[in-house]
Amino acid sequence: MALTYSPGFDLLKRDQELRKELLAPFGWQDIDSDIVLRCLKVSLGADIYKTNPDEVSKSLKHDPAALERTFAGLGDAARFFHDRFSITNPSLVPYRIQIVAIATALLNQTYEDCASRLIDWVWLSTYAELFGGTGRQSENAIGDLRSFVDSGIFQWSLRDPPAVRSIAGVKSDFRAARVKALMLALAVRADEVEAGKGSDLVETYGGEAFQFLTMSGVERGDQGARFLVEPAYASEFRVRLLNRQLDEQARARHLISSEAWELIDPDNMQPFTRHRANNLFAYEREAIIKPVAQRMGMTPLRILGDNEAEVEQREGDIGDI
Repeated sequence: MALTYSPGFDLLKRDQELRKELLAPFGWQDIDSDIVLRCLKVSLGADIYKTNPDEVSKSLKHDPAALERTFAGLGDAARFFHDRFSITNPSLVPYRIQIVAIATALLNQTYEDCASRLIDWVWLSTYAELFGGTGRQSENAIGDLRSFVDSGIFQWSLRDPPAVRSIAGVKSDFRAARVKALMLALAVRADEVEAGKGSDLVETYGGEAFQFLTMSGVERGDQGARFLVEPAYASEFRVRLLNRQLDEQARARHLISSEAWELIDPDNMQPFTRHRANNLFAYEREAIIKPVAQRMGMTPLRILGDNEAEVEQREGDIGDI
């Protein structure tokens, strides 16, 4: 900010004005400045990881309109995530770099022009854990998205083919991109069973709607113990679950299969959560991952699990869910 200051251009002041004007309507006004900076670098044609502040300031002095372009792209990215994923807080986006990728892909167009492509790309890049590697890998992925938006043809330029992990083997908290994907998938499922139910929960409560229920025998991080519910209802929901008092619609919404239902034991819920974790991944795989991969020309998609051969053999059989 100091490097770019002049009597006619105050970066800090303009940054705050643009946040209020373009991001606040979607709840994104407090987005991390690092994300803004990376988007700005792309807008200026600079390397998002290597370019130093001196170079950025020099480029920005010659092209101050880049800041407006950057926030316009971020505003459209915020609108996209709100409209299509009910996300009103950038921390709920699985990967921060996904925001950079989409915001910069939308520098010269609105998201409606390519909404279906962006949605598919978010799902694929999240489930394939595309941004867990190097900065160069991230830059290549951003380039792949921009080409996909422009041409409608997706090219995977990374060395290793995409692969998806089963949620059953993931032992991590809500900060993990793979766990955020599960929350968004459960919102999709809830909307299928009862229109708007899942998206309303995500929009209203954000990550607080994705509750981990503490139950006997269940380890912290067991994804089969996560449920998308109103936070104030979580305690009552837990009691109703343990006492098998959930109706058929609720069981369908939360992907509790008949087999998992029979495994409910208040003294040891681990068999239930393990079985439900497999049901959750079966839904993700069949309802989201495989259709997206097919539309993007990324089939067959490798599926990883504790027993990879067994997981791949089960493909196509999602059980009673």
